[in-house]
Amino acid sequence: MRLAHDLGLSFSICALTSVLFAAASPALPQSADGDRTVLLIHVDFPDARGPSFSDHEFSRATHSLNRYWTSNSKGLVGIDATVTSLLRMPRPLSYYNPSGTAKGGLRGELMADALDLAETAGYEVSSYDIHWLTPGQGTNGVAGKVWGNNPNSPGIIIHELGHSLNLPHANSWRATDGTTIGPGYSKEYGNRFDPMGGGKGRFERQFNTATKHWLGWLAEDDITTVTQDGIYRIQAHDRPLNGMSAALRIPRNGQQNYWVEFRDRLGDRWSSSGALVMWENISFQYLNPNQTNSHTDLLDMHPATADIRDAPLLPGDGWFDDPQAGIRIRVLGKAQTTPMSLDVEVQFTLPAGTVDSPPSVSFVQPFNNSSSIGGTTVFEVMAYDSDIGTTDGDGIDNVVFEIYGDGSEVPIAVLPPITKPPYRHVFDTSTLNDTGYTVLCRATSTATAGGNFSTDLTYIRVRCNGANRPPAIAHKLALASPITKASQFRAKIVVSDPNGLEDIGRVQGWIATPSKAVVGKFTMKHEGAGVYTLARPNMNFSILGTYTFIARVSDRGQLTQTDLGKFVVK
Repeated sequence: MRLAHDLGLSFSICALTSVLFAAASPALPQSADGDRTVLLIHVDFPDARGPSFSDHEFSRATHSLNRYWTSNSKGLVGIDATVTSLLRMPRPLSYYNPSGTAKGGLRGELMADALDLAETAGYEVSSYDIHWLTPGQGTNGVAGKVWGNNPNSPGIIIHELGHSLNLPHANSWRATDGTTIGPGYSKEYGNRFDPMGGGKGRFERQFNTATKHWLGWLAEDDITTVTQDGIYRIQAHDRPLNGMSAALRIPRNGQQNYWVEFRDRLGDRWSSSGALVMWENISFQYLNPNQTNSHTDLLDMHPATADIRDAPLLPGDGWFDDPQAGIRIRVLGKAQTTPMSLDVEVQFTLPAGTVDSPPSVSFVQPFNNSSSIGGTTVFEVMAYDSDIGTTDGDGIDNVVFEIYGDGSEVPIAVLPPITKPPYRHVFDTSTLNDTGYTVLCRATSTATAGGNFSTDLTYIRVRCNGANRPPAIAHKLALASPITKASQFRAKIVVSDPNGLEDIGRVQGWIATPSKAVVGKFTMKHEGAGVYTLARPNMNFSILGTYTFIARVSDRGQLTQTDLGKFVVK
């Protein structure tokens, strides 16, 4: 570590690497040699002055990140991180984040202004691979940019730095039929054992073995590709490697692999005793239309429970069976080695060359992100068996369309299966509220073991099925009382919308004095389930008398509804 007194702090940290992924399949790992550079831009604001964090806090955070990334990457790559001197932003914090929420505000403009400041201060910003702004607005990241509001939460920063290196989220497969690998969808953030999933905040959670392999942190010699029956030993990959295999890679078909891994550092009774089993490069789509395809899905070996913590395949569970691929996997138990290891048995039950490949399916209409759909619309896909290659329906058992509301994991409509082309449904959208929907299509191939499947989706926005119904404020204001000049003002309202709560655009509030002068205008904070709150500690009620609080809710179709509440300042 070296301290640069002229412009700020500079750290040399071994740990990060970068690799770009193709959207459909893992790319070959790029070279893991060489450093990447990070510029950590430390700022304050005219209305929020002073350093948010000390030099010691930055140093401690980067040391922790150093240990984490070195452990993950085996010290193969490095990163040079420079922390700027404290820079004053040209606009107040309230300008960039008027709502006061962690993820609200003008993050793009905030970053652009910060980069201009750093350039003016003498930093050659274009020479850095990653720009890390602190304090940012919440903790978020995109390729090459990180908004991090707390260097003392490095587990979250690890996740966002992963995004800046183009890593996707680590997900889990959520089968809708109560099984482990049945028809379903990829649950975003579903792999809680991985920092790119739901495993943020703990250094013990390392990247999964497929990710490490993509990044070049696990070489081919560090893993075992299984193509025949046998008992295989894998060591805990979150410990230093000691000559044993760190993972099993089992080809499922021409498009998919199984990865089997073992972890020892988390300390829970599931991952420290059993194997995590994942799909790599599964043919799927997110229910969230703003997400792109990921590369791994954790498989839940105990789907009867809602808790993904018990996802590992444990000794005594018996065989995990994939009849479509003719693959069986079971965990025999731990071996008392250093580091700890796990014995796993694999069997193949189908002759080579007879495994059913997933079919191909893609939407023809409507186009993704289609808006203003109303009345009847046509859902149509092209589907064919990739083992046969014709579009006459040969090899396709059925095609099913499912409709999901925004943010929902349960379909609101499942349309009847179509067994031959054309794979088309004429759907009456008048049964839907005016809001957004994801339409998922699943094509299943004909096979003796139940058939393989693939999914595709499109996102639509239904508008004006007749009259767009306005939202409503279901309850009057709940105000703290009595209110004095020194009181903190609090308000709470509950809103509803016959078009669906997801169609709520925003909720605003105004405060008017006894003389009708407006002394405050606020965007209220969403608390979930239609509840919005506002708390203002310094309203300065200098005039005694009856005040009016005006609340207004707007839907995304710009229809509004207003509610009034009165309170007395004594």
